[in-house]
Amino acid sequence: MENHQSVNGTTGTVSWSLSDGRLTVRGEGPLESNYSFKRFLGHVHTVIIEQGVTDIGSYVFSGCKSLTSVTLPKGLARIGDSAFYGCIQLAPVTLPESLTHIGEYAFYKCAALTSLTIPGTVTTIRACAFSDCTGLKSLIVPKGVTGIEIWAFSDCTGLTSVSLPEGLTCIGEKAFSGCTGLTSITIPGTVTTIGDEAFSGCTGLTSVSLSEGLTRIGDSTFYKCTALTFITVPGTVTTIGNCAFFNCTGLNSIVIPDSVTFIGYQAFAGCARLKSLTIPRNVTAIGYQTFAGCTRLNSLTIPRSVTAIGKGAFTKCDSLRDVTVRWATPPAIDDRVFRDTPCDTLHVPPHTKAIYEADSEWGKFKTIDPSCG
Repeated sequence: MENHQSVNGTTGTVSWSLSDGRLTVRGEGPLESNYSFKRFLGHVHTVIIEQGVTDIGSYVFSGCKSLTSVTLPKGLARIGDSAFYGCIQLAPVTLPESLTHIGEYAFYKCAALTSLTIPGTVTTIRACAFSDCTGLKSLIVPKGVTGIEIWAFSDCTGLTSVSLPEGLTCIGEKAFSGCTGLTSITIPGTVTTIGDEAFSGCTGLTSVSLSEGLTRIGDSTFYKCTALTFITVPGTVTTIGNCAFFNCTGLNSIVIPDSVTFIGYQAFAGCARLKSLTIPRNVTAIGYQTFAGCTRLNSLTIPRSVTAIGKGAFTKCDSLRDVTVRWATPPAIDDRVFRDTPCDTLHVPPHTKAIYEADSEWGKFKTIDPSCG
């Protein structure tokens, strides 16, 4: 059809008319997925949905690359999965306060979307709902939202500001991964779990505030957050997952509380600026390459609670010259634990020097000092 031509039709209990690129939908009830105007979507640049329409079905406007503006009515309750998927020119969107559900991939790849206000009536932001909205600059998640699902805002590279509400309990896997413009984030105290890779690849992130209440930092949560310089882990956290801070090359200080009992493999590997570290007294194992490549780490205390140290745990720690341990009998370790590490001085408990000297690996330290209390 030519842009100046008019067409109309019905789908379910609603009717629609299209004229000069302007699509108007009116009636009572849902705009269902089996809509009859699909073949005309290439000519639509403006959508007006009138009051009375309660739902926008899945895929209704998916791939409508010419769409620049949509008006949503009061009373709209649901936006279905992929409803506006790939509407790359869609810019202003006002979500009505009546909205309770935003489906998976609902606004995926809406690259022209620059700002977003999510109504407080929405309780969960579904998987990939706003993923790859590269023009999105700021985000306020309202009180009432309790969950942010996987990939919800992943690869929103223009996003610089995010506000998360008290009441939020879970941040899903990769929820903000690849948000390279994000510089700071405050996690509210109601959040108990941060999913795997939730902020991975957020290379502009310099400040992270974690609150008491958090119990687990997932695998690769802050993977390659290269601008992050300092973080305090709350006293409620028990688990730091595998690769949690892998290659955070700017990280120079971290406070880990005694509540932590598990630190995963490669959790701090490649943190080249990390100078000092206290391993919590309740940790029982140090995993594979947990601190490998921490080239500025110069001193370390391993608590008595540790009974196993994985391969390469402290390999290539170029500045690590001073290690303190508190075992009467040291645990057996692999010859790769301290590979390519200076191993100058080992502080051990009194009367244990001979035991350490006789050990094939611990005995490689140049000086064994039996002055550790």
